[in-house]
Amino acid sequence: MPTKNYKSLLFASDLFSINTYINITKNKLILPFYHTVLKSNKSHLSEIGYYREYNLFKEDILFFTKNYQSIPISKIDFANYNSFHLTFDDGLSEVYSEVAPLLFDNKIHATFFINSDFIDNKNLFYRHKISIILTQLKKSKTDLDKISNYLNVETQQIYSKINSIKDVFLIDAIAEILRIDFSQYLFDFKPYLTTLELKDLMKMGFQIGNHSKNHPNFKNIDIFEQKMQVFDCNLFLKNELNIIDYYFSFPFGDQNIENDFFQSMYSELNILNSFGVSGMKNDGFSKHKHRILMENNELSAIQIIKYEYLYFMCKSFFGKNYIKRN
Repeated sequence: MPTKNYKSLLFASDLFSINTYINITKNKLILPFYHTVLKSNKSHLSEIGYYREYNLFKEDILFFTKNYQSIPISKIDFANYNSFHLTFDDGLSEVYSEVAPLLFDNKIHATFFINSDFIDNKNLFYRHKISIILTQLKKSKTDLDKISNYLNVETQQIYSKINSIKDVFLIDAIAEILRIDFSQYLFDFKPYLTTLELKDLMKMGFQIGNHSKNHPNFKNIDIFEQKMQVFDCNLFLKNELNIIDYYFSFPFGDQNIENDFFQSMYSELNILNSFGVSGMKNDGFSKHKHRILMENNELSAIQIIKYEYLYFMCKSFFGKNYIKRN
């Protein structure tokens, strides 16, 4: 969610009902998205914050089913009534153990976007490594001082410094100093889905989608690597799960992605729909959809969705509710 004038918009958004917002904006389809749902903190997630608390997620489901109708991802281009489709990024294990049973019992459609390199707990996403490191530093002043000296950073700045690191070799070096064994963590805690679990999810009627091979920021890699990231994950989906209908969600969003990649994605890579993370917004590519992040655990679903409707309306006055693709 945007931070500028956020509190004022949040307060004002409660003035209208959901149906009033739908009638004004004509946005009958909403696409809420999550990474995972937690009953208790996990070291690989607790310090980066991308999760929804379990009890809040149960309330989200009640809100969505009361105000919208769940539809499969194959119908999102044709929805002409109040509808929603849930998506989950990163292929985290809780979507199998906690999320899927709730959705199945409530007859709610969902798509789980995976990174093929992480499935079966083969590798650990670098952001999850950072969370594990920060969790340990919060427990030990000795370790905090040790890494502060290693990075030549004041201890009060160490958390923001580590949280901003994108160099996987530096992250691994810090972990080695702290005697954190990421391979052992993968073995012990199994943070990601397995191939067997993916097959079970498909048997339950859920869609499995492409979230790239290993979750790079697409704006930082060239178009050849962008294509290979999507192609490799498509190949996994085809070979391991017999999937032929491909859907793709951008890791880290779609900001500053060239049009050439979008065009290649739909033509060469056979992507039926792609997904960003810009909230309620229209796009120059009709196949590209924007989703609403639901992981602010201080807000209910109705607050988040009403805010998005009002923010969309405000942006429309300045022509900023639409992403133009030149």
